[in-house]
Amino acid sequence: MKFSQFKDTNKLQNEVYESLIYLNKIIKTASLNEKFYLIPKLNILIRKNTSVKLFLDVTKEYRKNKFFFTKYFSLIYILLTSILIKLRLAQLFFKTITIECPDFYPIILGGNNRFRLIEASNNHALVMAKTPKDIFFVKNAIRAKKEIPISKDIDIPNLIPINERVYYEEQIDSIAINRLSLNENQKGFLENSMNFFFNYQSIQSRTISIKSYLRYKLHVLNYYREINNDDVINDLVDEFKETIQKIYKKQSLRKLNVCLSHGDLNRGNVFINNEKLHIIDWEFFMYRFSKYDYYIYTKNLRHIDFDAYLKSLRGILSEDLDGIIFLLEELNFRILNYKDDVPHSKIFINQILEIIKQNING
Repeated sequence: MKFSQFKDTNKLQNEVYESLIYLNKIIKTASLNEKFYLIPKLNILIRKNTSVKLFLDVTKEYRKNKFFFTKYFSLIYILLTSILIKLRLAQLFFKTITIECPDFYPIILGGNNRFRLIEASNNHALVMAKTPKDIFFVKNAIRAKKEIPISKDIDIPNLIPINERVYYEEQIDSIAINRLSLNENQKGFLENSMNFFFNYQSIQSRTISIKSYLRYKLHVLNYYREINNDDVINDLVDEFKETIQKIYKKQSLRKLNVCLSHGDLNRGNVFINNEKLHIIDWEFFMYRFSKYDYYIYTKNLRHIDFDAYLKSLRGILSEDLDGIIFLLEELNFRILNYKDDVPHSKIFINQILEIIKQNING
């Protein structure tokens, strides 16, 4: 969960309406016009008559945050919201929208590319691409479940595909490790489990030519460009193409190791409980440079400030023979994750491009 992804409420409403029109066509069940409260700071749409207990269940990740101010701000905000829901006063403080939705999905959680409809027991969810172009990400998640083996310690949530845009997924009863204060046993279990995952990637990696690698990266982005039909994405892919041509001229004889990769292995996507480690959100799953997931996770590259992020990128570049390839993968990820309503999206891309160009030209 992230705070305040629901900033553009008009865009959100359009995406919700379009998604649920599609959903109502493919699942044969009764749907009702229901009023939902929009709670933007928590990225939640909650049906008017939803129980407070369910609301508290789906927001527990905020309330268990290891950071003092985040935790207590969340506690106060969620407690006040709970009171408003209980007293049927939420409509006085939150925007209310009417949605035609199956009765057994009282909560809708937002994400970058998908909506998660939570059923009343909070054991299962219906996950769907927000728009047809976001099918790209849902298909990746479905593929990951098929292609990544489950160990005794690491799990990917069980899912059942409905079609290329929608799947059922088991809800995980645990907390992301970036929010938890881990005890020594949990730290040891986490370290061993993640080492197992990275060792698996190393064993399964294969060596390919730089030409094949760059062709594959461009193929993915060209496909993404076609389904987006967006001027900014077009320009970004053209810049990527220009960049890889320069890399190829400098390193045409090189080979490198690639493996199946999560693609966004940040600590908010790694969940832990007493028995297992759960890795979620496989929407960027594909082949990548074999150390990409390792660096994203160990350098904590998704949860540090911008200056620290740039410093880490330069550090990786200096310490690894394939550092320029890592930067290219990060550029690829940032283009796939580009959002026109997120101001820093383009800033990250521009800075990565600048570092790559400096090192190619140098």
